[in-house]
Amino acid sequence: MRLPQMKIRTMKNLKKIQINGCSYQCSKVIEKYRLSKDGTKVIDYNLIGFVDEKDQEIIWVGNVEAVLWVDNSDPKKQQYWIETSAYAEDFFLEEPISFKDYMKSVA
Repeated sequence: MRLPQMKIRTMKNLKKIQINGCSYQCSKVIEKYRLSKDGTKVIDYNLIGFVDEKDQEIIWVGNVEAVLWVDNSDPKKQQYWIETSAYAEDFFLEEPISFKDYMKSVA
């Protein structure tokens, strides 16, 4: 049996997550990815969790209500709370990418 392949990625525009009205500092996400049969391309990935910066605990995506997103393209760096379901939709791969490019990617 193959274990899931996962990657922890630092997100430059993720600042906090919210659970039951409480917020936690967080800038890292955990993604599960799937490789092509020949192992050279990532053909799918999805968001499965977050890493709490204080305790380094994993918080599964299903427990998170919202994320605090910073618009880095805005000169004022405005921040928005986004429902987790809408945020998770950004973790959709339109076409396969090379494994090497995926592993070095930082958003």
